[in-house]
Amino acid sequence: ASGRRAFAVYTGTLNLINSKETGGIEMPGILSATGGIIYSKKGNINMNNITIKRTATSAVTAVSGGILGFNAGSYVFENCVFDATEAASVKTGGVMYLVAGAQVVSNNCQYLGGKAVDAASTDDKGGNIHILAGTFTMNGGLISGGYTPYYGGNVCLGGGGATFIMNDGIIENGSAQKDENHTAAPRGSNLYIYAGDFIMNGGQIREGAKSSVNGASVYIQSISTAYFYMNGGEISH
Repeated sequence: ASGRRAFAVYTGTLNLINSKETGGIEMPGILSATGGIIYSKKGNINMNNITIKRTATSAVTAVSGGILGFNAGSYVFENCVFDATEAASVKTGGVMYLVAGAQVVSNNCQYLGGKAVDAASTDDKGGNIHILAGTFTMNGGLISGGYTPYYGGNVCLGGGGATFIMNDGIIENGSAQKDENHTAAPRGSNLYIYAGDFIMNGGQIREGAKSSVNGASVYIQSISTAYFYMNGGEISH
């Protein structure tokens, strides 16, 4: 139903298993709060072989995390697809938004087509994923097709407590590109680090949009708050 979440978990554990080939969850999602389709505060969620599609046709500037919004808690995803390709934009984190130390382990999952556009400000960050505080561990899978007119077409690390660990997988085809409401220079079509740690042990970051004024693939904002550690993998453009 429009204007509703599928799940809100404040404590306890939610397990979702095996809907990837049988429809999964497909809905517009809530239009006024963090986590458009699934929200958790201090809960635990395990998802295996799940597809979630967001279908909202109206852009909203009140939502952070169009599909997933996590405020603390622990989350493990296996072979899942989170698809916002057909949906209108949200304020920040078109697919996922992490805050308050949320811990996500993602094994062979896909995060697709998120859009972060806030016409009223420069909060537009993380077309697919915005981590303000928390840790996202990527073990394979794909983050692709995210868009923002400002910072981090696919991924934005936006706070000192933000950590992204990339052990394998692909981040690709992100776009940071100005629109008629934004005059600031877009940066980091695939990855923008404002504050936090990005640790790349393997995988690929590739094919960021040339529309980004700085960092067609990766932009690192500050030598005192933003850190990129590359131990393996490949960056190409």
